Amino acid sequence: MVYGISDDLVFHIHGSVVKYDRLIFGHGESMEEVPELDENWESNRTMFTDAEGSAKYPFYAFQKPIDDIIDYSLSYFKNLENVEVVVVIGHSLNDIDIPYFKKISNVTQSSKWVVSQYSEDEGKNHIRQLEKCGVASNQITLCSIDDIPNVLASINNNKKA
Repeated sequence: MVYGISDDLVFHIHGSVVKYDRLIFGHGESMEEVPELDENWESNRTMFTDAEGSAKYPFYAFQKPIDDIIDYSLSYFKNLENVEVVVVIGHSLNDIDIPYFKKISNVTQSSKWVVSQYSEDEGKNHIRQLEKCGVASNQITLCSIDDIPNVLASINNNKKA
């Protein structure tokens, strides 16, 4: 148990080393391919075409299969309707991961989001990115990773009051 959160309540979107899942990493950039033929039906191939194609392999091999991950996890996302608190730890919330957070943001409108930040600028970015997903800024509490247990305790105490 890390940060006072039971591991069975944690969704490891990129897999888990502890559970020896398939780890998922990569990027979401795309690359425009040069067509085999130009507008005059002339070949675009050069003596470097095959080498360039081989050099692009790692780029494509490390693209993150976002749609596949979401499809695979759809039942998980559908079961989030009654989640009261979402905790985001050590995540950059960059554009490549926005589709995941849009699915997660289907939790109730009254859900609280506790999001770790390393700096004030990072926190501002986290709020902007979550707002893109439909999360209102008043639902978000930013804190350091070390403060997560205290923030969660405060939320639980406010629910009891």
